[in-house]
Amino acid sequence: MKGEVITHRAKVIHVADNYVDVVVLSESACASCHAKGQCGAAESREKRMIIETPVASYFSEGEEVEVFTEKVMGIKAVWVAYILPFLLVLFLLLVLLQTGCGELISGISALSVLVVYYIILYALRSRLSREFVFNIRKINQ
Repeated sequence: MKGEVITHRAKVIHVADNYVDVVVLSESACASCHAKGQCGAAESREKRMIIETPVASYFSEGEEVEVFTEKVMGIKAVWVAYILPFLLVLFLLLVLLQTGCGELISGISALSVLVVYYIILYALRSRLSREFVFNIRKINQ
């Protein structure tokens, strides 16, 4: 799995000194893509991304490019965004029910932990953005 990449075509909408702002182009090929389960781009029509790169001046507005990341990063993102919070809610719910808390209190508490979890993720967004890196390259035409 190491070395495998997830790629999407995108269109450059803005170029600055050290970043390129792109919109991922919606393609019907997403339906047959083997990585669609780990990719947020397949779920929405338009996905805007800001990609930090030291060679931003190499790109121009309106140009079609390719954005990519390692498949491992996609799987890690699924874990952080979906699987970990699910396991956290399930674990807390089962623990509270086993300790004799009522169903209503257990359910509300288990769901409330999601709020705390996503607030923590939001607080760590700058660290996470350094960890989940997308790259950009020109398309050879």
